[in-house]
Amino acid sequence: MAGKFRGGVVADSIDVSIVAVMRSSSTGALVTGLAYTAVTAYYWRQGGSPTQITLSAGTPITGAHGDGKWFEADASNHPGSYRLDVTDAVFAAGADWVEICVTGSGLEPFIERYPIDVFALDSSGYVRLQATTHSGAVIPTVTTLTGHTPQTGDSYPIVNHTTYGNAKLVRSLTPANALGIDATNAAKISATGVALDATERNALADAFWARTLGTEVYAADGAVPTGAQAMLMLLSTLCEFVISGATKTCKKLDGSSTAMTFTITYDGGGKPVGITRSS
Repeated sequence: MAGKFRGGVVADSIDVSIVAVMRSSSTGALVTGLAYTAVTAYYWRQGGSPTQITLSAGTPITGAHGDGKWFEADASNHPGSYRLDVTDAVFAAGADWVEICVTGSGLEPFIERYPIDVFALDSSGYVRLQATTHSGAVIPTVTTLTGHTPQTGDSYPIVNHTTYGNAKLVRSLTPANALGIDATNAAKISATGVALDATERNALADAFWARTLGTEVYAADGAVPTGAQAMLMLLSTLCEFVISGATKTCKKLDGSSTAMTFTITYDGGGKPVGITRSS
């Protein structure tokens, strides 16, 4: 219950116990040995009406809180003092004060008014901001924040990096283009509007012509070849072939394996006048 009392009681405090000092109405002497059945307790909140607290026996004095429990502190060493465990509704937010009254036959009424404080304190005695949202609240500038765990987005060492951070991010706003990502998480760019300078064009051309064609594959007879297949077929047709009679056999890069064959057509005088791929 530490931190609930601060002159008043923090709003919405739960499991609060108060001390009621009971005296004789005739002599004013402290009264000991009062059972819960000998007293009646009520609370009255601002704007409401008195509401009874149902009492029950509580023991020992150090026992756990229980709404309505009534404990005697110590008849010998602390006479006349009783612990009353009030219900949670007593100190609920929404009122500025609450008054608690304990009476009994032959007893002077115990009446105490408690302010209900909207400010909560933490375990170190500092004022704690409530969890509810406040509009218009202004928090002073904080130079050093101790004990704070940064949340996602609080730290920006990468974004602010001078080499590959925010300063290096460029995005066209006219038109408002967005960077797309393909199925492999690679960046996609539109096929239109991409401009290369002369150095970039030369580098791209050099890379294209220096690129190895890859696997040696020839298009089938009648099939449209890929760029690589067309290059290999031209190389074979012009550089690696053997003619025997009406057959031209084109070789693969090893100079012996057959890549394609062609049938040569001759005129009546033995002059070649046509050629057709046969395989």
